[in-house]
Amino acid sequence: MVGREGRKRTEKKLTKLRRSEHRSEESFEVTYLNELMRELMQLHRTPEVQAEIENVKELLRLASSLSVEASIEAAEGNEQIARELASSRAREIGAGLEQIRERLMLEQKVREEVRKELNDRYDN
Repeated sequence: MVGREGRKRTEKKLTKLRRSEHRSEESFEVTYLNELMRELMQLHRTPEVQAEIENVKELLRLASSLSVEASIEAAEGNEQIARELASSRAREIGAGLEQIRERLMLEQKVREEVRKELNDRYDN
């Protein structure tokens, strides 16, 4: 009986040791991660990193304003293209109207000639 109880005690002690080892490993890992986190936070506070962060922010602002300017220029370019197209279309319409006017004048001359001819025939 003594042998069995002694073995159980030994197994319990070994189990406790293993648990405490596991806990100490976990706490070591947590401690290590916390140290890394602190180091990272300290890095973010260095003037060099802050300056770089500000540079990146400024570049982002500049890119944004350039994007807005490019959009405005594109809109102005589109407006210019629209004006040119409208002007071209107006010239086409004007040319078409001129052709119609010339045709109407020719038709009117033809009618007058036909009337004259008919009047001359009936008068004679």
